[in-house]
Amino acid sequence: MGDASLLTKLDASDEENTTIGVHKVGTVGHHGDKVSLLPYGDSETDLDLVKFQFYDKVNKKFIVFRATVSGLTDTISPEWASEKYIGRADSVHVYKGAERSLSFGFIIAPTTKQELFTLWEKLNYLTGLTYPKYDNNRMVAPWIEFTFGDMYKGVPGFIENLSYSIPDNAPYEIDNVQLPKVIEATMGFKYIGNNLQTMQGKHFDLPWLEYSDQDKLSTMKPIPDGKIDGKQTYKGAKVARGAGWAEALRRAGIFSHHPPAPERPKVSLTNEEVDLNVDDWENWDEPPPTTPSPS
Repeated sequence: MGDASLLTKLDASDEENTTIGVHKVGTVGHHGDKVSLLPYGDSETDLDLVKFQFYDKVNKKFIVFRATVSGLTDTISPEWASEKYIGRADSVHVYKGAERSLSFGFIIAPTTKQELFTLWEKLNYLTGLTYPKYDNNRMVAPWIEFTFGDMYKGVPGFIENLSYSIPDNAPYEIDNVQLPKVIEATMGFKYIGNNLQTMQGKHFDLPWLEYSDQDKLSTMKPIPDGKIDGKQTYKGAKVARGAGWAEALRRAGIFSHHPPAPERPKVSLTNEEVDLNVDDWENWDEPPPTTPSPS
């Protein structure tokens, strides 16, 4: 959580009091969470447990939050057209496409006074991603990339809706600036994606899953099955995984196709079962079974 636990001292100099008021500063380094203190700018960070950030594609800037994300919902809405024809009671359904949207909430709460200013600046620029930029009196659409862990990594799209609410019991900073210290945000994000969406494509940014073709249409790798008349034939397909990941998952017992059949137990010749002749019964303690005579 950064270095908020380091030794601090109270800074009440006249120069500081004319800006942000009385506050604590770290005797060594920054006072506060390093993720929350990261300003709107050119840098991202891997310090968070689960990366949660937005990238402004137009201005090439990162907006990184240390936040509590809740209610993440991923909605895929296929579109079908239904038509009726003379002589048929049922409808004919034609697939037309699909739309994908994300919705989620996140809570931002600074732990130090320094974080309060940085977080409110980042909220200001996040709000700006719902408005255009003007270039020679022409609108430039606010295009962004969204990252949340390994589910969504740099996913292109745009903000469909954004709202903020301040809890009734939220504390306020009142020393030289009057701002709430807890902000609850909700967002709707239109998922566009980095690749053409297909049935066997990559719909989450899983680090081990790879495309098997140059056009990035499928993550299934055909299994060769010899050649017929000089043409390659296949006997199915398996999941295409990265070399390192595939080996790690295999060792963990996760297989990309069918698990290999267990090897047949190897039995030495001395322990093999063999049929006994009737003459061999003389070496046994019990007499051989008698065969009942036909009646």
